[in-house]
Amino acid sequence: MIERPRHLDQPYASQFADRSVVAAYPTRPPYPDEVFDLLLQSLPADARVLELGCGSGDLTVGNYVESFHSRNGFSRERMGAEVAARFDAELRDLVSPHVPDGIVRGKLTATVVWGWPR
Repeated sequence: MIERPRHLDQPYASQFADRSVVAAYPTRPPYPDEVFDLLLQSLPADARVLELGCGSGDLTVGNYVESFHSRNGFSRERMGAEVAARFDAELRDLVSPHVPDGIVRGKLTATVVWGWPR
């Protein structure tokens, strides 16, 4: 087993208990393109990557609504600006009454099947 780097021990983790860090986390900058370039260079051409992320799975209503546009059939490009805006407003109106604190509580479950197809 690979040992966790010392700089990622408790002192590092404890900063995430600070509510201001937690509140700002959704606005953190995205990873630079160079990160993905480096990862792609180190993987075989036919590799498959499953990025599970981490965290609680909780989203603000706005982020929850926006997450739908990452799906192919709901992409803003396919929906068009007017339809997407109407969809966003209707979904926000539908979800908001059920989350009085504005946070959609999520739980990710998955089954990973590992192997090569025959």
